Amino acid sequence: MPTDGIEGIPNAKNTSWRRWSRDEWIEERTVYVTLEPTADGKPWRGVKTSIHQPASGRFIRSKYVRQWGTPRIQFGVEAFYVQEGAGKELEQARNARRLVAEVAVRPSGKAALRDVRIETEKR
Repeated sequence: MPTDGIEGIPNAKNTSWRRWSRDEWIEERTVYVTLEPTADGKPWRGVKTSIHQPASGRFIRSKYVRQWGTPRIQFGVEAFYVQEGAGKELEQARNARRLVAEVAVRPSGKAALRDVRIETEKR
């Protein structure tokens, strides 16, 4: 979850299971993550999360969901199949925050995972 919350969903991190009016419907809600490049231009990072589609710039369309009671944002790129035996090394790199995902993003915000790789030098 974004540390500064989701624009348009009041207190999204601490929302109970109840659903309010149609405008306050939270679970399975489409959210948009605005992307900006880092200082060196790679990789891009999410800088703002909102229920409102950005008027310009790059963004990823995602879903706000709860999984086992825990709020999450799903981008549709959470699974990637790797060659047998390669998973453990990728998991270790993920845990060390050295795993980089190459994601293609359409103008509509739909994302597709193209590749994952281990970053050789830490940023």
